[in-house]
Amino acid sequence: MCKMTYNYESNTKDITVSGFRVHNNYHHTSTDNFEDISFSVIVPVKGLPNKKWVEYLDTVFPHNSEIILIGENTSCWVSSLRKIVLIETKCNRSQARNLGLSICKGDLIFFLDADQIPSKRLISEAVELFKKGYEMIKVPEKFMGMTLWGKASALWKMSIQEADKEYGCIPRIYSKKVFSKIGVFDADLDILEDFTLYLRARKSDVREAWASSPIYHFEQHSLKEIIEKSRFYVKALYSLRKREVENKAILVKYIKAINVFTKVLTSKEDLRVKVCCIALVVFRLFLIISQFIRRIIHI
Repeated sequence: MCKMTYNYESNTKDITVSGFRVHNNYHHTSTDNFEDISFSVIVPVKGLPNKKWVEYLDTVFPHNSEIILIGENTSCWVSSLRKIVLIETKCNRSQARNLGLSICKGDLIFFLDADQIPSKRLISEAVELFKKGYEMIKVPEKFMGMTLWGKASALWKMSIQEADKEYGCIPRIYSKKVFSKIGVFDADLDILEDFTLYLRARKSDVREAWASSPIYHFEQHSLKEIIEKSRFYVKALYSLRKREVENKAILVKYIKAINVFTKVLTSKEDLRVKVCCIALVVFRLFLIISQFIRRIIHI
């Protein structure tokens, strides 16, 4: 099911998500004029989207762009914003993104998650880079947590990004033309589908560039949410091994965990945050080992 609504008047200047307030302090320059470039923002969502978050997206993307929300309950959500495409379906993140790709009309495709916020500077920077001939943009992420456990999870992910310069960040923005060369997401993958897509793009010599402006990524609040996500992630890892999906590249990615651990220990974060971060790592390692043992003895 799809639903489109239009509204060209939107004055929201900042947004509060997960307890954080993000200000859109952006000074207009000559690069602000990118109405000739349109974006398709593809976002898999769970439950009802955050209204203020969607309103914020409405302010930072050009008026000729579209925001495609894919999830189970999107038909219950009513928007008065300029162009929202709602797709109601039950599927994994890879399939949701492929659905968005199948109907999108933009020149540039921005893959976003519902817990991420881009700045307007990132949007104009992406346009500048694509006009220079780049076809995919790697975007640094600034992970943020509001609670102690959220900060611990954010510390681990920020440390991954710092320790792994090659694979710590992945492209979030692609030229639509690229997908005719590299194909779409592997619909059977529940995790790392964006990483494997990036590996295919590199093999096809797609021109890549780094953005300097980040995406703000908000971590889960509670320990329960973090544990549930960790369990899901570990179970999905087995499907990657079973399907032999880019095993060598994924192995290299995870071997760098030793460097990540060093980054955690030497960070300037509060000692309590470091201790909680180490506890989360130990728990995830326990899950991985127990899952491996289960597979061996076929429990």
